[in-house]
Amino acid sequence: MPNYLLELYLPHNGALDPEALAMGARRAAEQDRGVRYVRSFVLPEEELCFHVFDAATPALVAEAASRLGMPFERVVEVLEVESRDQ
Repeated sequence: MPNYLLELYLPHNGALDPEALAMGARRAAEQDRGVRYVRSFVLPEEELCFHVFDAATPALVAEAASRLGMPFERVVEVLEVESRDQ
């Protein structure tokens, strides 16, 4: 199943709670059977947050995020590549 990255901009007020952001992403996935939460990345200095989901289509990820009220910029496919040296 493809992975999709959901991109969100964070508020400028500095109120950043990475755990709360990840929990929101998990809740979005739990409410949609076709979406599974994988992980989150927070870039505080860039005021960005990225959530990675497994889903059949990017539209399923967007729908799950919208239902939970997560304002996002875009959903794009992402490939995970692991180093063979590990």
